[in-house]
Amino acid sequence: MQMICLQTYQSPCGELILASIGNELCLCDWHGMPCAERNLQRIKRAILADFRMDDSPILERTRRQLDEYFAGNRKVFEIPLHPVGTDFQLQVWKTLQEIPYGETMTYGEIAQAIGNPKGVRAVAQAIGANGIDILIPCHRVIGNNQSLTGYTGGLDKKRFLLGLEVILAKKGCLNCSQ
Repeated sequence: MQMICLQTYQSPCGELILASIGNELCLCDWHGMPCAERNLQRIKRAILADFRMDDSPILERTRRQLDEYFAGNRKVFEIPLHPVGTDFQLQVWKTLQEIPYGETMTYGEIAQAIGNPKGVRAVAQAIGANGIDILIPCHRVIGNNQSLTGYTGGLDKKRFLLGLEVILAKKGCLNCSQ
């Protein structure tokens, strides 16, 4: 049976729960939020594995890269991911990963990008089911009227993450080669 290792990470805007399976990250979600529990349950249904609070090389690497991101020294994550979702969700999440650091897209633009311009609600639901926050940057998605809309971690965290990226994108990433 496979093992899924769980750890927490204290970010400047709240605690994250991280999970890895093998050499891949399968969860980076806001600890204590209903979304994190739903995403953890989805992983449990999809992957026959034992869960335990333990460290792994990929969790250590993820924490280091998150530290660099929050310090303004990383724009791109180099972490192998293992997202768990439907084919449609995976397609939406792949599109999210293409949104450049410091930029945003609307739900409608994402629906258009995946070839389903009338699927804005389905896109929003898929984004809400993203279990690998920050690395799959759902915080970069805004409303069609440019407003900050729903974020499973809360709008305060979304505002923080977007503010961090926009400020650093304008200044240039500090000591950033990524």
